[in-house]
Amino acid sequence: MKKNILIIIISLILILFFSFNSNAQTKKHYELIETTEKDYLKAKSLNVGLKIKKGRKIEKENYIMALPIEGDTIFLRDNLVKEKSPYMKKFDYIGEIIEISKYVIKVVYFNDSQIWLVDKKDGTITGISCSFIATTEALISYEKSNINIYINYANFLNNIGSIIEPNWTIDDIVWISSLSFIIKARKSYLDKDKTDVYYKVYIIK
Repeated sequence: MKKNILIIIISLILILFFSFNSNAQTKKHYELIETTEKDYLKAKSLNVGLKIKKGRKIEKENYIMALPIEGDTIFLRDNLVKEKSPYMKKFDYIGEIIEISKYVIKVVYFNDSQIWLVDKKDGTITGISCSFIATTEALISYEKSNINIYINYANFLNNIGSIIEPNWTIDDIVWISSLSFIIKARKSYLDKDKTDVYYKVYIIK
């Protein structure tokens, strides 16, 4: 009898555990609402969001970039191997986003590039697309038809979800507030020409 009760209790715990995980995984972290070009242009004129600043002077020596962090230094070394090699990697210092304590480094590969955001406190690296916008609370990284949403938790960027629309070509994204933004995109309808569309997105933490 005791054995049967124990089995039932364990089964209930497992059901609750998997149910909680399933809900956490399927939780939608944003609300998307269609809007107008007028709203987009207004948000564009307000120019909300953090700016990249040059900050301290960072230079390379013998193809090595030294990034000071708290109590230590991170070294990024260019790998300029033979032309047309998939192993090529080159680092360019873009600047800093001072409010969220990040170095902005462009990483150039043989046939691609991305941005590394290097935390100035502990050196944590977050790789994102070259097109991005940030506030003190969130960061949006985007390219083509894919948008990644990051929330800033104590200077750690946590990817909470993506917006993927295969029929979109994203032209621009601008902030409305620290947790909402507007997407300007061109959307294709079957074989018709692409039409400009605008969407407001509200991030749900």
